[in-house]
This record gives sequence, structure tokens and C-alpha cells, in this order.
Amino acid sequence: MYSTSNSDNINKMQQEAMARVKEMQAKAKEYISQAPTSSNLENFQEDLVPRAEIPSDNKNVKELKTKKNENNNLLNSLFEDKEKSLILTLIFILLSEQDENNLVISLILIYLLL
Repeated sequence: MYSTSNSDNINKMQQEAMARVKEMQAKAKEYISQAPTSSNLENFQEDLVPRAEIPSDNKNVKELKTKKNENNNLLNSLFEDKEKSLILTLIFILLSEQDENNLVISLILIYLLL
């Protein structure tokens, strides 16, 4: 009698675990579908540089190009390192859950980024 109850509990726990796995996979797919694509990223990078009228001298042109390159380097550096990108993704997912335990884990992950 006891073993049947115990195996029922184990089966129930396995089913709950599978449900949680499916839920996390669904959330991951949703997050990935909302992640910026390379074309969206390029548009975003272009929008970072303020739109200005065509400068009349070469100095202003060079300044605008260096500002754009600095912005591109910043965003590219975030996405070049796959490990940092994965950690950032985990942080965003955990922070969206709004749980105290997730906050602690997020802080630990932020420490790993440093």
C-alpha cells in the first residue's frame, strides 16, 4: 500500500516537473521570438546616432562617424561574447519573474559579468 502511494507521488512529481519544463520552454521560445534580429539591431544602431543636417565641413563628418562607430562597438561588444549574451538573457528572464530568489540569482549573474 505504501509503495503504491509513494510511486503515485513520484509520478505526480514527474508530471509537475514536465509541466514546468514545458512552461520554461514556452517562455524561452517567446523570448527568442522577441529578441532583436541582426537587421533590427542595425536599425537600432542607426537610430542611436542623432539625425542631423548634412555638415558642411569634414570635421563634423568625422565626428559623426566616430560617434556611430563608438555606438556600434558598444552594442557589438555585448553580442560578440556568447557567454555574456547568455548571462544577460538569463538576467532578463529572471528579473521578469519578479521573485526574490531570482533577484539574488540575477545579482550573482551580474557579478559574473564583471
